[in-house]
Amino acid sequence: MRILCGTILAIAVACSRVAFAGAEYPELPQKITDETVEAREARMAWWRPIPSRWDNVTCSTMSADPEKVMAARRETAERLYEKIADPTVADAKTIMALGEVISYANEGKYCASFWRALEAYRAKPGDRKEVDSINRTLDVLIRGKVIPESAKIETVDGTPARAKP
Repeated sequence: MRILCGTILAIAVACSRVAFAGAEYPELPQKITDETVEAREARMAWWRPIPSRWDNVTCSTMSADPEKVMAARRETAERLYEKIADPTVADAKTIMALGEVISYANEGKYCASFWRALEAYRAKPGDRKEVDSINRTLDVLIRGKVIPESAKIETVDGTPARAKP
């Protein structure tokens, strides 16, 4: 019965949102109107206003503002970039971290740092396991159309590090 009472309250609040769009939430009765035994057992009943999907300007497909979305992505990229100890180091850890950064904002210093580190790593790649790990990160970026497929790293003998399934 607890689930049912919570569902009824959520529906009541959602309906009040539709009926009073643009206005403050009305004061709803703060008790469960059904006085049966089942309703009295629902001691943890509560309600909250259900936010409108139109209130979310960065994640909603209906009301997202592209400028605010990109601002949030740039902010995330900057926070991730600051966590990288030295973006100029060409090791697997740095390349994967820079890959995450450019997945949010593929521009400016992030993009330049990623390509510089990747090219330096290509000149002196690690072992096959490490190259496979980097290529998995690059695969995600390729599927997301962040980087071209030519960005993948080959092993010392010139073969792709990881055979396609």
